[in-house]
Amino acid sequence: MNTLVVPEMGIIDDVERDDEDHGYERDETDNCHRLGALLKRLVAESDARIPVERRAPRTLADMRARIHRAAGRACQDCDGTGGETKDTSSGGVTRRTWHSCSSCRGTGESR
Repeated sequence: MNTLVVPEMGIIDDVERDDEDHGYERDETDNCHRLGALLKRLVAESDARIPVERRAPRTLADMRARIHRAAGRACQDCDGTGGETKDTSSGGVTRRTWHSCSSCRGTGESR
């Protein structure tokens, strides 16, 4: 009669032990954040070389501002955008939050 040998540890346990033996490893999201920062910088540098009146609007606020300025009815406080985006990042989380203009109540049109 043959007796089967019961393994003491499974494959998952072996992988987890090997992973713990390597110690702390940086998360691959660090590379994504660095790439995002690089692309943001490259876009800003490229846009800076284009005259303002020839730049394509990238956001709804940019499009709205262009229309209001062309019609001569842009809000004086927000220049027709309807508000501004503020960086509210914290704790390693990147956040950009929209804050509506209080003068035009976010419409971009002068009152």
